[in-house]
Amino acid sequence: MVAALPLGPVPPVFPADFAELLTPAGARRLRRLAGALAADTTPFLSARGGFDPGLVRRGLAALERDLRPLLRPIDVPIPPETIWNQTRSFQERLPKAARLATAYLERRADPAFRAAEALGILAMLRSSSLRRVAEALVGRRLKPRPGCQVLCYGAGDYMGPHHDHHPDIDDARDGYLDLHLVFSTPAAGRQMLIHARNGHLTETVELVGPGSLNAYRLPFWHQVTPLQPRRGADPAAARRWVLLASFRFA
Repeated sequence: MVAALPLGPVPPVFPADFAELLTPAGARRLRRLAGALAADTTPFLSARGGFDPGLVRRGLAALERDLRPLLRPIDVPIPPETIWNQTRSFQERLPKAARLATAYLERRADPAFRAAEALGILAMLRSSSLRRVAEALVGRRLKPRPGCQVLCYGAGDYMGPHHDHHPDIDDARDGYLDLHLVFSTPAAGRQMLIHARNGHLTETVELVGPGSLNAYRLPFWHQVTPLQPRRGADPAAARRWVLLASFRFA
């Protein structure tokens, strides 16, 4: 009887090169969007679809299986004192409120970092092809080492109004670019981005989809509405995943 060979390490699920995630049509769509965020007046764009369906299915299954148990829940409700400590009418001040789960991919000792590295997420978010896409969209050079994070919205999860301005961080105070690679489970039905244009929160964009790239030229006012499950689907299975690369301007 021949002894079974050891299996060895499991290969990464996500491609090390972001370009390999794209279909030819998705790559052409991103090329057509070159310069779309070059003006300060255009803070957001969404390129829906364009990811290889097989890679999306395998990647989503890996996120659900290997990374979801390692995420840290964020549950920051609106403080009641924002109402009851108010002394005059029309003094409303709303701090950032949110409910979701996340992992900041910063420390190798963190189990979520190691899982993301094994799945190929970090290599993909740090790939030169993703940075080239980001540079083409914003029309300027970016630093090569983005900050990386994973976000996961379940049913009812949301992000309240905020603007992501960081005046106390030297290379972020004048703005920066976030790219979101989005993967949604089949049970996810609807989740909207509401963002400001000309000083009013008037723009709405659907965020749930089978795989898309969203780009944010920050800071600007925006919010994410509560995730709604698809009608008839199990709410416990509804999730929208975001693999985030945050690029600073060079």
